[in-house]
Amino acid sequence: MSYQHPQPRPVELPTLGAHTARLIQIVDLGTQVKKGRNGSEYHANEICFGFELDELMNNGRRWLIRKRLKWSWDSNSELRRWLEGWNNGPFHDDYTPRMSQYFHQLATVNVAYFDINGVSKPTISDVYPANEGAMMSPTRNTTVLLSLHTEQYNHDEFLKLDPYWKKVIARSPQHQKAQHDYYSRLKAQQNAGR
Repeated sequence: MSYQHPQPRPVELPTLGAHTARLIQIVDLGTQVKKGRNGSEYHANEICFGFELDELMNNGRRWLIRKRLKWSWDSNSELRRWLEGWNNGPFHDDYTPRMSQYFHQLATVNVAYFDINGVSKPTISDVYPANEGAMMSPTRNTTVLLSLHTEQYNHDEFLKLDPYWKKVIARSPQHQKAQHDYYSRLKAQQNAGR
């Protein structure tokens, strides 16, 4: 009797190119330890954007594509290039964006593929203003707006994340401080109620 290896199932991918999308997740990942090209470690503050596409998957759900970016606002940063593309022009040097202003906004995104160990994965390569008259039906995926700044931290938003993203965020010192402050406030409120 011979053993046959199971055939790898085909990977479902969204269509390449431009899509109408809604930004439904903005997640502050805090400071993450990264590996450089030469193997050395460095620290980078990161943010993750989750765009829900207008295209449906085979199971009837909408595509949700996330993109991690370095939280940097210098003139060459990918984050700035993205938001300037969405804004349809450059920002003034003294402008600092409020990420929440983009939450639930429509955009035109360019879907591309990248390769991880021989498997293609979708990514968002560029963001532009939504086409005039663009519309999408209500959001079908979980919306999350999470800041790790203590005064803005919302534990309920953190709980909405899937286990992978919770684990990533939990490694950051910003999340550890936000969690500590959250539980300290909760304990103080419980003690005041006694």
